[in-house]
Amino acid sequence: MNKYHPLSLATIGLMALLGCSTPATIPDFQQPTEPIPEVEAKDLAPASPINYTYGRHLNGIWEAKLIPAGNVRVKDRMAAIPMPHHFAVEVPVGGTVRGRLLGERSAWFNVRAVNPMGIGQGPGLNQNKIRSGEPQATYWNPGETPSTVYFVVGAGGNSGNSGEAFTLEIIRGRLDPKVRQK
Repeated sequence: MNKYHPLSLATIGLMALLGCSTPATIPDFQQPTEPIPEVEAKDLAPASPINYTYGRHLNGIWEAKLIPAGNVRVKDRMAAIPMPHHFAVEVPVGGTVRGRLLGERSAWFNVRAVNPMGIGQGPGLNQNKIRSGEPQATYWNPGETPSTVYFVVGAGGNSGNSGEAFTLEIIRGRLDPKVRQK
């Protein structure tokens, strides 16, 4: 059973001003009881590229890898020059997804959820902006059609990440229909 955390009144007010039809709560994801399959990032199919602005110097079209359906762990490694890695996730109407980094040095990385235009703010996007040492981001689909969200794994400002292995865990769920607003 999922637990829900209320959003602040300021966030709800801003969402109302922007016309967002998102739920007033953020799902608390439960770890699945069955084993989660692991895949290598190099074996994933390419997804449609995104137009993403990463800092001041890394702008442009970025290639992404498509995450398969279901819960999955994606194993990957930072390059010699740490560049962000992009993973596309299809989310059905009312669906939720959490991207969380696992590993020995997961606090060296950051995870952001962005839309196809590379914007990390808006309906359904919840970023882990407080450096808690557990990089993760969540998304819930408040729309009437399925959508795609991109999880971006970055180096987190640490130049010691070159060659560092990481695992991105994708957990999917559904919002409680009683909680979801129309």
